[in-house]
Amino acid sequence: MRDIDIVITWVDGNDVNWLNKKDKHSPNKKSIKTADVKGRFRDNQELKYLLRSIEKNFITEEPNIFIVVDKQIPDWINKDKDKVKIINHNDFIPNKYLPLFSSRAIETFIHRIPNISDFFIYLNDDCFFNKKIEYNDLFFNGKAIMHFEKNKININDDISVSNFANINAGILASQFIYKKFNITNKHLTAHSPKLIDKKFIFELEKKEPDIFEKTRIGKFREYDSHSIIASLYPHIYTAIGKGEVNFNDVFYMGNNDTDAVKKYKHILDNKHYGVCINDTSDNKPSDDEIFKLQKRFYESMFPIKSKYENLN
Repeated sequence: MRDIDIVITWVDGNDVNWLNKKDKHSPNKKSIKTADVKGRFRDNQELKYLLRSIEKNFITEEPNIFIVVDKQIPDWINKDKDKVKIINHNDFIPNKYLPLFSSRAIETFIHRIPNISDFFIYLNDDCFFNKKIEYNDLFFNGKAIMHFEKNKININDDISVSNFANINAGILASQFIYKKFNITNKHLTAHSPKLIDKKFIFELEKKEPDIFEKTRIGKFREYDSHSIIASLYPHIYTAIGKGEVNFNDVFYMGNNDTDAVKKYKHILDNKHYGVCINDTSDNKPSDDEIFKLQKRFYESMFPIKSKYENLN
């Protein structure tokens, strides 16, 4: 198998030009209530530490890394094309859909990134690798590993703009596989690095064009559209026996959790395939104490600059 590439989505929500672009659009009546809060777009420099985790822990020393942006480049990044490849939305997303401010809409196109490997890992920038990644962290008995949460949901619950986005997505995905395959999966997918089968996503896109289109036209995250890459794909992939379900080896927290200090210590003391520190702080100012605490944690976790950063 060819080396496994890495795709990361990133946005700088403090960029004035980008904010002006976003402000020309607005959520609609189907958008979830948190579709346009600062916390959804805030840059806490997580990308820097994700890249440090890749250099320290990934299965190959020189993976192809694609950073997906909306005409933005982090000012600290090493622009050597042999290190990272900056991919703008219009490099792989048709102009009729742009601009997009919904990560789930952007994700529906990532399998179209030119020259991406047949299997690649997709991450939001709030995730990182917390142990040395080996082949058996990605595949088990020839099957790609899909990470799910142990907690269960009621797949017959209503979806709504007030629900958390992942709850709506889990309900929709669970209902889909029950209708299509008569299989019940009441577990949410984990917010973690995801191993993507490019050919399968192309096949799914061909079989379910309406689902893809509904997600793609939502400029902001809408409650009644599928989260195709993060939720629907793992549900289908495991339902048909191509994926291996894993309920362990990932860890999730919010940076404003009341027990955040305890959780940061847990991460430092334990090893996980994937960790997510989600920015769930809504409209808090960027100088809030929770972000200072988060920065101190990242620096203790990954203190050494990576080759992906400028030396100065």
